[in-house]
Amino acid sequence: MVLTLTIQGWFYVVTGLWPILHMKSFEMVSGPKRDKWLVKAIGLMIACSGYIFINYNQNEIAEDLAVMNAICLACIDIYYSLRGVIWKTYLGDAVIEFGFICAYLIT
Repeated sequence: MVLTLTIQGWFYVVTGLWPILHMKSFEMVSGPKRDKWLVKAIGLMIACSGYIFINYNQNEIAEDLAVMNAICLACIDIYYSLRGVIWKTYLGDAVIEFGFICAYLIT
């Protein structure tokens, strides 16, 4: 469980900070964004969750938060990608999120 939380934590820190550090490359992969402030705000929240997963990875609350984050992000990725609101590249993120969920179910 500690390894999964740590991997998910670093994934969230890196992907959460990406639009803050370099919006142009983030948009090249994920599509143009109208409300850049909102992308950055959500990115910071995701990065904060990642910090919790990395530093409190032996805590049941961190594990619960990690699973709920993965479920929420996967659902958003799938729902809005299939409706053409966001690029289909987000379906790749959904696959990664489901990988995290499966890792928690297995252990």
